[in-house]
Amino acid sequence: MMPDGNMRRFRCESSRVAWFSAALLLAACSLGYDPDELTSGPPPNTPQAGASGAAGGGRAGAAGSSASGAAGGGRGGASAAGKAGEGGEAGEGTSAGKGGTSGAGKGGSAGSAGNGGTSGASGATAGTAGSGQSAGTGGTSAGPTELYWLEEGSDTVNRANADGSSPELLVSITSLDSYLRSIAIDTVHGKLYFSDDQRGRVEWSDLDGDNVTTCVGSLDHPVGIDLDLTNGKLYIVDRGTVPAVYRANLDGSGLEPLITDGLDHPYGIALDVPGNRMFLVDNDLNQVLRADLDGGNLVDLGVPDVGTPIQIALDPDGGKLYWSELGPPARIRRANVDGSSPEDLVVEPDVDTPLGVKVDVVGRKLYFADGAGTISRSDLDGSNRVPLLTDLDGPVGLVLRY
Repeated sequence: MMPDGNMRRFRCESSRVAWFSAALLLAACSLGYDPDELTSGPPPNTPQAGASGAAGGGRAGAAGSSASGAAGGGRGGASAAGKAGEGGEAGEGTSAGKGGTSGAGKGGSAGSAGNGGTSGASGATAGTAGSGQSAGTGGTSAGPTELYWLEEGSDTVNRANADGSSPELLVSITSLDSYLRSIAIDTVHGKLYFSDDQRGRVEWSDLDGDNVTTCVGSLDHPVGIDLDLTNGKLYIVDRGTVPAVYRANLDGSGLEPLITDGLDHPYGIALDVPGNRMFLVDNDLNQVLRADLDGGNLVDLGVPDVGTPIQIALDPDGGKLYWSELGPPARIRRANVDGSSPEDLVVEPDVDTPLGVKVDVVGRKLYFADGAGTISRSDLDGSNRVPLLTDLDGPVGLVLRY
C-alpha cells in the first residue's frame, strides 16, 4: 500500500475492500477514530493530549524485548541499570544475586535484582537477555514487574506495574505530526525504543523517559521494532514506499536493508534469536511470514483467513506465534511456529481494535492492547481475561519488563 501522510485518523478509508471497510467503519465511528490509521497514517495536525498517573517505583533487572530473558527483581531504586537499592550484592550482567533473595546493592551492573526481589539459587543466572529467549533455569521470577505501552491518541510513552497499578507518563511527544507505533525495551543498557511512523524515525530514551533522542532517522514509515540484545541489533519494519525490514546497531549506527522484496505493507515483527529467524505480519498481503535474521529465505507460513494483522509475538517455550488482526472479525490468534493449527483466542466483541500483543514467557500469560482504550491480561489460551488499564487514549504496542 502506498503511504498517505495526509490521511486522517478519524475517518474511514473508502479505498479499502468492501468487507474490510464496512466493518471497520462501524467500529471507527463508535470509537471516534479509524483503525485504518494503522495502514494509512494520522492527520498532520492533531492536538496533543497529555496523560497522567502516579509515578511507580523504579525497578532494576535485565531483560530483552519480546520474550526476553528474565532477571529476578522486585521493587527498589531507580530503573537505570546498576543503580539504587540496598541490602545485598547484585550479580553482574544477567546473573541473579547470590543465595536466593538479594537486594540491588551499590555498584550492581545491569541485571541486578531489585530490593527485595526473589533471585534464583546461589549463582543461578537468568536467561540470556535478548528477543525471543526464554527465562533461564534456576530463577524463580513470577513474571514481569512492569508494563510499558504507547498511546497513539496523545503520542505518549507510559508505564505501570505489571498488574496495571501506578500508571505513569514517561514521554509526551509535542510534535503535531508524530505517530507512535511500536515499543521495545533494553534494560541491560537502560533504554526504551519507540517508532514514529509519520516522522520517519526510531527514538530512544532512558527507562524513565528522560533523554529522548533520535536513534535512527531518515526512515520512511517505521512501524514494528524488536531488539536482538545477544548480537546488539535493532530490527525495524518500514511500511513506506519501498516496504522493507532494516537492521542497525543498538545505537542506530550501521543501518542496513535486509528485506526489500516480497512485502507490501509489513507491520509487526518478533525475533527468535536462538533460532536465527524473524517472524513478520503483512496487513495487505494478509500473511504471517518467516525469514532468517539476515533477511534471507522469506516465506509465507500459509496461515489461512488472516485479516489485517498488526502485531506479532513469540512464545519460544510453547512453540507458538501470537498475533492481532483488525479483521473482520477483530481477534487475537495463535498458531504453531510453522503456521499450523491456527486458533482464535479472543474475538470481538471481547476485543475491538487489537493493536498490540505480548507473551509473558515467564508467568505464562498473554497481554494485549485494545485501541478502544484498554490493556488486558489473560491465560495463553485467551481465557480468564482481566482488564489492567482502562480509559486509555488509543493504546498501541506494549512491552514487558522483568
